[in-house]
Amino acid sequence: MPAQERYMARNIGHHLSLSKRDHALLAELEASPRPVAKGTVLWESRTTPDQLYTLCEGWAYTSQCSADGSRQILDLFLPGDIMGLRDLTYHDHSTTAVMLTDGVVSPFPIDRLPRLMRRSARLAWALQASAARQEGLITQRMVNVLSHDAASRIAHFVLEVHHRLQRIEETSGDSFDLPLLQRQFSMLLGMSSVHVSRTLVEMANRGLIQRSRRNIRLLDFEALNRMADFDPNTLNDNLNPHIPLTAG
Repeated sequence: MPAQERYMARNIGHHLSLSKRDHALLAELEASPRPVAKGTVLWESRTTPDQLYTLCEGWAYTSQCSADGSRQILDLFLPGDIMGLRDLTYHDHSTTAVMLTDGVVSPFPIDRLPRLMRRSARLAWALQASAARQEGLITQRMVNVLSHDAASRIAHFVLEVHHRLQRIEETSGDSFDLPLLQRQFSMLLGMSSVHVSRTLVEMANRGLIQRSRRNIRLLDFEALNRMADFDPNTLNDNLNPHIPLTAG
């Protein structure tokens, strides 16, 4: 099975079991994968959404510009994530989406979604679940930024990313690739680049993490969890049992 199908099916499959028909429908949504280079803009803010994107390979992010000209990263997308769900029903995008690394995306027109939803209520619910969990990640990160000091913010963030990558089997035990520059770290966590750099060094000296270029190794999970008050259950994939999931 191609990587782009594997990741999306694995992602959606965390919410519910997929039938052969569901797999076939997902394949339709990923029928036009195309390579994209690092820095490619997938959409601009204040443009009307016309497509969703499956991120088949690579990482991407969305950002928003404040009135003072500063930029904040809101979403961080990993392989298998569906991009554009949060803005789906709005007239304009509120964010700009950019590839963080080289990768592969598969765009599909929004006007094809009604047909998908008619053919599979299960996939319709799964898309809604993905959108809700993306919103939940942003909310949790906002609470983290507002209520924690610098080291705790970073601890919470690296635990979040590790948890998400584990979910798609993209970690090597306690280590994982994290292709973020310090400037992008600062845009995610509301810190200056200098503060990020200093805090990462302090955390390494305390035996909490080890950073080597694009790789992060978590050395003391227990201490990191204590610092961050991280609860992976808030990122769980379980669906509301009252949702009527019809077959097929």
